[in-house]
Amino acid sequence: MALHREERARRRLAAAPNFIWDASGYDGALIQSFYPPDASADWARSTEYSRHSIKHYSEKWFPYPYPTAINVAGPVVGWNTR
Repeated sequence: MALHREERARRRLAAAPNFIWDASGYDGALIQSFYPPDASADWARSTEYSRHSIKHYSEKWFPYPYPTAINVAGPVVGWNTR
């Protein structure tokens, strides 16, 4: 049986020897950010921004449906897995 695109797990890998790891949570969702020390100053607040977005989304429409949200500073590769 072939898996349809919607059924495939989404997996990505990000690695660096010096990532800063910041984490928070909202209503059971783990919110994490990974960024290098030389990233722009906005990355230091990326977890805060994400938490605010998830809180707003949850209050305005319906509870955020995923167990985690992750922000990673760096190039995005492997987005289209066809």
